[in-house]
Amino acid sequence: MLKYISKKKVTKNEPKPKLSFEIGINETDLESLTFIYEEAKIRVDDTVKDHHETSKKVFQLLLLFISISSFISGYLFKLKSFKNIDVIICILLAVCIFASYILIILVRPTKFRAPGRAPSKLMTNKVYKNRIVQKNRMAYLIYQELLHAQAKIELNQYYNTHRLNAVDFIIRFMLITVSTLCLMALLISN
Repeated sequence: MLKYISKKKVTKNEPKPKLSFEIGINETDLESLTFIYEEAKIRVDDTVKDHHETSKKVFQLLLLFISISSFISGYLFKLKSFKNIDVIICILLAVCIFASYILIILVRPTKFRAPGRAPSKLMTNKVYKNRIVQKNRMAYLIYQELLHAQAKIELNQYYNTHRLNAVDFIIRFMLITVSTLCLMALLISN
């Protein structure tokens, strides 16, 4: 449970970017690099889409828990005296607040890499003044972009998996807690 709250633990296990592939730039051709780059762009876009879908789920769950918490709070404020069932409702309120807290942590700005790169990263002396690179500049640029795309894919997948696992944990936690509290309420009312 603490692994979903602690940001240090998540960033400590972050994947390190690869500095090269099994096959070097001189062992391939421009057409192959172009095809691989097009596929990599699709994969980076998929990880960005997964990030947005996870954020949507987090916001929906957060709205649900805040609504439930608000309803329970209103109910508790109207009470004149507590009954046994009201203790269970107080526990449910505390659980909803806890779940909302974890979801708020998931909503805060996350590490995530968008597709593409700034032109200033591509327009460098290494690319345009190096004689070795000048012979096959396009292949070099595409190869560098592939390295960056691979790093983006790995980083985005890592954080998407962490966020999805946290959402799954919250859903399971809430289902178990609400089921237990409903069972307790039935036992108390009989």
